[in-house]
Amino acid sequence: MAGLFLLRALHIFPRQYRGQAWLLLAAALLPWAGNFLYLSGLSPLAGLDLTPLCFALTGVVLALDLFYFKLLCLVPIARAKALEAMGDGVLVLDPQGLVVDANPAAGQLLGQPTLSLIGQPLPCPALQAALETADAAPCEVVVSGTRFTVLDVRLHRLHEGDLTLGRLMVLRDITEKRLAEAALFEANWALKARVEEVQALQAELHEQVVRDPLTGAFNRRHLEETAATRLAQGRMSAAALVLIDIDRFKEVNDRHGHATGDAVLQYLTALLQDSTRTDDIVCRIGGEEFVVLLPGTHAEEAVEAVERWRQRFSQVPPEAGLPFEALGFSAGITLFPLHGQHLQTLLEAADTALYAAKRGGCNRVCLAPLPNQSATVPAR
Repeated sequence: MAGLFLLRALHIFPRQYRGQAWLLLAAALLPWAGNFLYLSGLSPLAGLDLTPLCFALTGVVLALDLFYFKLLCLVPIARAKALEAMGDGVLVLDPQGLVVDANPAAGQLLGQPTLSLIGQPLPCPALQAALETADAAPCEVVVSGTRFTVLDVRLHRLHEGDLTLGRLMVLRDITEKRLAEAALFEANWALKARVEEVQALQAELHEQVVRDPLTGAFNRRHLEETAATRLAQGRMSAAALVLIDIDRFKEVNDRHGHATGDAVLQYLTALLQDSTRTDDIVCRIGGEEFVVLLPGTHAEEAVEAVERWRQRFSQVPPEAGLPFEALGFSAGITLFPLHGQHLQTLLEAADTALYAAKRGGCNRVCLAPLPNQSATVPAR
């Protein structure tokens, strides 16, 4: 019977055990061979029973196997020591899910003495649940015992052919890794929030830098940074630049006070912002002077737009809260690239057209002369 088990072991045992199995099988067969030779009369020594001699040889083979090949010594002890020294917890479970063996690390991870685990089901409900799900893939389990622990759980089936003998559960403590990841996530989130806060402050500061604090319109700096850049880079095939100056604004301040003058400036700014497109740029460049840049706008379109603004500004509605019914502004219009390809050139041409409107009686719009014309063209 032992010989049959050894023959079976040669087929299913790992390679490191097969040499020892061969020696054990040889030791077991020697007495059989001696007895067979004696009973069959094939013994080379007539009348001598070789069975006792073969038992002696069996002892020699077993001694060789025990002391030279380290039978039941080197590999099993080495494996046992390795299992005990492992930092990962190892649990051996029978088909019913009861623990039949455990290494010291498993006891430490589960917060229980190792011997108390033997013969018992898994002590943690989360591990019981993992027993049903972790066959397909590794999973993570949170164990709340003496301390918060996150375990990486891996299951390996122990089988012999198609017969499942049990399962091997390997537990790895990944608590520090997950806590470090959580701390890193929180640090990244805090850093992101701080960066967004700084960016918001920078945007707010930039708005304060490029906005006129009284009217909310862009200022000369924004005009020079944005409009000049767009013109220089050729990002507009055509554009109209309008320079506006409120007529007799000093009289408004003198008669009604600077608060009323500020309200007039705010009223005109709101009118221009309400009457222009998203891509248009409305700027207050100083005092009662405004510049409006109209990308993609030609002469007739620009004149019509500015005329609508002038007419609306000349008819102050009661809800505006101003102490008079009529206002007026003069405007000069230049065209890009007909009158120039740089902002300063366009401003100078618009200023010339503006003063032509002032000399013509104020509250009017003038278009700067085209290259083939000799005088400023009044739009009205």
